[in-house]
Amino acid sequence: MVEHQQIDFSGLEPGERDLIETWLAFAQAYVAMVDTLDRRLEAAHHLPVAWFEVLARLSHGPGGGLRMLELADQLLLSRSGVTRLMDRLEAAGLIRREVYPSDRRGTVALLTDVGRAAFQSASPDFLDELGVRFGHLSADEAALLRSTLAGLASANMAPSAPPR
Repeated sequence: MVEHQQIDFSGLEPGERDLIETWLAFAQAYVAMVDTLDRRLEAAHHLPVAWFEVLARLSHGPGGGLRMLELADQLLLSRSGVTRLMDRLEAAGLIRREVYPSDRRGTVALLTDVGRAAFQSASPDFLDELGVRFGHLSADEAALLRSTLAGLASANMAPSAPPR
């Protein structure tokens, strides 16, 4: 475990210290991985990792799209945050927005051909980098990590939560 010597843990119960150390290790691993993925995708494809995530989620959505509210929930963004992100992706020609057919109040984000091509082009580099980052884990360790993270996500996500 990484030592976090800059934090004074005196006065904390052992369980509290464990919680803080777990959080710090998780946060450090997440930030380092996102930074590494972002640098690789930006260098090779001029595609920020946040954009790649949107393209990945849309590519797995029905018909290559998702309702904006669903996308906001999945990305853990407010409605205005997802709108700003979609504005940038639309300006780059990667997505388009349409009024949702069965509910004229809603909007759906759809991949364009350019967006689909960008996702397909960047996917091998993304997967290769994930292989590097997770490659030291055994199959059992990877399965345990997946299960643990899925449990954390499930316990901490509320659909259509108030804006953050």
